[in-house]
Amino acid sequence: MISFVKGLIYSKDEEKVIIENNGIGYNIYVSPNNLNVGDNVLLHTYQHVREDEISLFGFLDTFDREVFLHLITVKGIGPKTANNILAKSNAKDIATAVANSDVNYLKALPGIGPKSAQQIILDLQKKLVASDEPIASNNDLEDALSGLASLGLSTNDIKYVKEQLRLKVMSTDEYLKAGLQLINKRKGG
Repeated sequence: MISFVKGLIYSKDEEKVIIENNGIGYNIYVSPNNLNVGDNVLLHTYQHVREDEISLFGFLDTFDREVFLHLITVKGIGPKTANNILAKSNAKDIATAVANSDVNYLKALPGIGPKSAQQIILDLQKKLVASDEPIASNNDLEDALSGLASLGLSTNDIKYVKEQLRLKVMSTDEYLKAGLQLINKRKGG
């Protein structure tokens, strides 16, 4: 199974991007996003295998991927429907709607009727927890943030750096340098 793809966005359209990695172009379905051709990204992926097709679905952070994986366990919701749901909403709002049993919110999403909305709540209420920030899985970024914390930066500064750099793909040293530059700029230096 392909867990993530890191590389340069070679091309994109409404529903997918092609990421070039070591001379191979990976066709990855993504929700509409702010990715651009030429961006260097890391997409967390889900590999869907059927008799007649193998597809990759990509997510910028692991919480989106986690919600997607939970959605496709619900009867009647496949990967394309789950991807469309995430295109019209976001993982945190979906988790909140499930936690609050908000049938009206869920049935307003594409491909979801009243029965499907109730089934999502029934199946996922104890599995999904709304999160204020995505679950980080970028070890280089986490190492850099730990390094910045050891230098005495405040929790607010660390959160700011994480939010600014979480979509970028860099080495630990590059994250450290970029983080220090961001903090310096933020403090007017």
